[in-house]
Amino acid sequence: MPVFNAFLTTIKTITTGYLNLNYVEIGPYFKIFSEDDIDGFRLRLGIKTGDSLSTRFTLGVYSAYGFRDKTYKYGGNFDYILKKYPRQKIGLYYQNDLDVGATDISGLLKTIFYRVFTAGKISPKTDHVGGIQRVL
Repeated sequence: MPVFNAFLTTIKTITTGYLNLNYVEIGPYFKIFSEDDIDGFRLRLGIKTGDSLSTRFTLGVYSAYGFRDKTYKYGGNFDYILKKYPRQKIGLYYQNDLDVGATDISGLLKTIFYRVFTAGKISPKTDHVGGIQRVL
């Protein structure tokens, strides 16, 4: 059975992007190493609460360092899950970062916008955001 459990853990890590360590999850693994025109080579580590701690809320933080601009970036979030199916959540987010990596369509559009209209004159920004999200 340990081999099967290891297989399931590997599949879950690949599909969710996070390594589950019971009460906390580390990831997303596809953002740990990246490179872009502003940061150069970038290291990022994120951690969030896992389902073993609570299935109603998640609390997450991350820190990153860009080797070209030599600055630390960071952010955090709190999500409260109102409904699981369809998924509805309310949350607060803080970001002192300019994440121009395209990991989804909004990231791709953001990357194109910044690269076309700022001509490389991008500085880190701070966002304070709250919102409600419904996922079908």
